[in-house]
Amino acid sequence: MKTRTFLVALLFVTGCTGGTSSVPAPSSASASLAAQTQALDALVSQQVTQNITPGIAVGIARNGQVIYTRAFGNRSLGPNQPVQLNTPFEIGSMTKEFTAAAILLLVQDGKIGLDDPLSKYIPEYVNAGKMTLRQLVTMTSGVPSNDNPIYAQIIPQLTLTSSQAAISATIIAALNNFPSLDFAPGTKMAYANYGFWLLGEVIRRVTGSSYIAFLTQRIFAPLGMTSTYLYNTPPNANEAVGYAHQNFPDPFTPSPDPPAFIIDAQGGLTSTVADILTWDIALTSGRVLSAPFYQTMLTVPGGGSTPTIVGPPGGEILLRENDGSASMYAMGWFVPGTNYFFHPGGTGGFTTMNANFNDGTSIVIFTNQHLGAQPIGDFIPNLAPALYRILNPSVMTPNAFTILQLPTVMASPVPPEE
Repeated sequence: MKTRTFLVALLFVTGCTGGTSSVPAPSSASASLAAQTQALDALVSQQVTQNITPGIAVGIARNGQVIYTRAFGNRSLGPNQPVQLNTPFEIGSMTKEFTAAAILLLVQDGKIGLDDPLSKYIPEYVNAGKMTLRQLVTMTSGVPSNDNPIYAQIIPQLTLTSSQAAISATIIAALNNFPSLDFAPGTKMAYANYGFWLLGEVIRRVTGSSYIAFLTQRIFAPLGMTSTYLYNTPPNANEAVGYAHQNFPDPFTPSPDPPAFIIDAQGGLTSTVADILTWDIALTSGRVLSAPFYQTMLTVPGGGSTPTIVGPPGGEILLRENDGSASMYAMGWFVPGTNYFFHPGGTGGFTTMNANFNDGTSIVIFTNQHLGAQPIGDFIPNLAPALYRILNPSVMTPNAFTILQLPTVMASPVPPEE
């Protein structure tokens, strides 16, 4: 798996000629709304016309109302098939928002405790007694953050017909082959995908159902999120196809990801812009978690407001030492201050962003472009601030935030069929 630099900002865009759109009818402020819409369209359209991504879909909501949606470019190339507003995209690590919410729902239900040791649920993991669920969900557990060697052991052993028991046993055995934690739990922060896979396993064992079944029962079905599921289970011919061009502006080439059942809780979901806007509106209005647990979800460990970068340049990133400085990572969300929270996502062929602001604005960005391609890999996440400023020109927001080098969820090879 490749490490990718994610410059995070806060705004969203999408566009290109020939796209589909849906914009509310102008109100009394029609001139202002029309000007904003035109500016949003112009910024969004550049992402396709400048060959940054084959396709893009964007949605913006404010105070519970969708105010802007756009889809431009192609969800598939050769032959070209246009992106629609209902086109499902892989959302990568945005999945972690839902995993964190599921854990907090189980805490809220009294089924688990945030400070329970992981060994209470997964005793066969050699390091389970050293870390708590809270440390896993805040990325402070010390679980190895370098996915490649773990993944290399997993992929040859699993097929598309592997049972969940076999998948779980294989992944835990692979983790046990790397008994050294990156650091003592609770002393630093590192973005660790397999920490969230372990949380998914906790969800399975506590509920007695699959990860996706629990999310569907408690979140997706109640909210009407009918287009959110584990990608390729079963395959959906209408999904966007992931692409990459590692040496911009070379032609795009398909960039397949491994089956979602291997990834699930760390980054295996597919969704639509409409579903994610529904999720944002429900979460921020108290329809998912009670107020105390919603606050817990957005509380970053430690104090202060500036992360301490302690990882080597180009290596897996450690954002926080136990010195009182904030890590910016709460529970399934980056929270760099009091004005917004967000989570990006990236897989072999997709780059996504979900950003929420304290004035009730939510911005969702989906593209079918591999975020690791340089220099364009950083463009998509950094669209969010620009879009927000178009809607709120008097509000001071930074152009972008260089948060960390965010590792991808998985490498590209697909396990063989039986």
